[in-house]
Amino acid sequence: SPLEVTATISPGPPIAAFVGFGGVHAEESASRVRSALHSCGFAAPRASVVIQASPSTAPTRGPQLDLAVAAAILVASKQIPKMPEDVLLLGELALDGSVLPARGFACYGEWCDSHGMRLASAPADHTAIVPLATLGDLRSPDWAPCTCKRLEPAPVDLEGPTDTLSIFNAYQAGDEAAESAIKKMSDCLGYAMAQISTIVDPQVYLIGGGVGGGFTTHSEDLRIAFRSYCLAPCAATRVLPASLGNDAAMYGCAY
Repeated sequence: SPLEVTATISPGPPIAAFVGFGGVHAEESASRVRSALHSCGFAAPRASVVIQASPSTAPTRGPQLDLAVAAAILVASKQIPKMPEDVLLLGELALDGSVLPARGFACYGEWCDSHGMRLASAPADHTAIVPLATLGDLRSPDWAPCTCKRLEPAPVDLEGPTDTLSIFNAYQAGDEAAESAIKKMSDCLGYAMAQISTIVDPQVYLIGGGVGGGFTTHSEDLRIAFRSYCLAPCAATRVLPASLGNDAAMYGCAY
């Protein structure tokens, strides 16, 4: 049966430790995975990383676990979402991040078919396959839903409050629809900020205008959303209210 590969990141020197892997295979896999991460634009964690394959009694073969090892590191560093439970990752990584066919592909494909799983590996002719040409395809694989929710129809409630201040006031009064609207706003704003961070890498975000007026109401949801979407190096970016409040857009930001 397949192995479960997980990764844990903790403060310390940038060293990768493998638990449940063969020694030579682990060293070779670490080199391939590190090169593939850089080639595909991911950030290699600058911290101690422990990668574990379980159960420890199962036989492991190095190259075919490369893709699973890389995915575990990316999930632990919050660079990609958590893998769905019905997806099995299989494949060797080239230094440029390409996913190479793995030994035993047909056997794993049959196993996935019989257990209701989907096999994610190098493109091949198999009904269970989720094709991954490169490690970078894990950013938006075929199994991933649209995280920004742009494809979902926006709910319309013509009877409820529609301006920002009224929605915040309704939330304070315990209105469930207002709470849902604020959480959805925080998620969308956090996503947008995360995308901006990949381009300009700001040290701080200042939230002003109407949204800033209710900062204490949604600040924690906004910070959580931002950190869940942003690349690991950007997670320390501060999110603060603009001291000028509604006038921030007119005069500029200050804190």
